This record gives sequence, C-alpha cells and structure tokens, in this order.
Amino acid sequence: RELVSTTLGDAADALSRIDEGQRAAAELLQSGDTAGGMGRLAECLHLWLMVQEAVDMSLRTMDLRLDAVEHEGRPVSECIDELQEKLRGVRDALAGRDTVALADTLLYELPAVIEWWRAVLGTVQRTVRQGTPAPATDGPTSGTTEGDAP
Repeated sequence: RELVSTTLGDAADALSRIDEGQRAAAELLQSGDTAGGMGRLAECLHLWLMVQEAVDMSLRTMDLRLDAVEHEGRPVSECIDELQEKLRGVRDALAGRDTVALADTLLYELPAVIEWWRAVLGTVQRTVRQGTPAPATDGPTSGTTEGDAP
C-alpha cells in the first residue's frame, strides 16, 4: 500500500511539471518558436502518459478495477477516458498544424484538467490507503488500449 501510495503521490507531483511545461510550450508557440514549443509539449505528453499508467498500474497492483474506484460519483475509468479525449484535442491541433488553437488549449483548457486530475489522484490515493472497494476481475482494468493514447 505504501509503495502504491507513494507512486500516486509522485504522479500528482508530475502534474506540476506538466502544468509548467504546457504553459512554457504555449508561450514558445505564441512567440513563434514552434520547435521549442513542440519539444516542451512532447515532454508534457510523455508525463501525462506516465500519470495515466501510474493510476492504472497502481490499481492493478492493489487488485482494483478502474471502474470500481469513483471520484465525484464517476468511475476513474471515465476520468481517464475524458483525459484521453482532451489530449486527442491536442493531437488534432498538432495534426492540423494549428499552433494558435494548440497554444489556447494548453493555456486555457488543460490547466483545469490538471486541477481535476490532482483531485482524481487524491481520491485514488485515499482508496489505496483505506482498502479495496471491489476486487479486480480477470478482464482489463480499463476500457483504453495503447493505441488510444495521443
């Protein structure tokens, strides 16, 4: 429990680095430094993937299903799906080479996602510390696949 709780705490700490990186990427994009902005954004996307994997692997380790742990009445699996949808918006802006929309998303939409995920990670961490709400099944722990990641 302690190791998993620490892992989730580290994932929450990564959110601060993501927030700083996204803001820096947006500022670089706005100043015309597309290469620099894309480099910072790549770092952020990698960290987002690590946060998602930390939640998934932590719950697997504790024999919990993502849909058995809820945050504000919603299964964590839905929270991950929502995060992936937001990150697909980033991917779409990248694919469309729309640096203005990308910078706007990084500056105005994703900070709220970071705050939401701080709360989600806190809920998962408390669940791990307190015990298990429901055992895992033999099936997958989430409805996501590797190909879903942006």
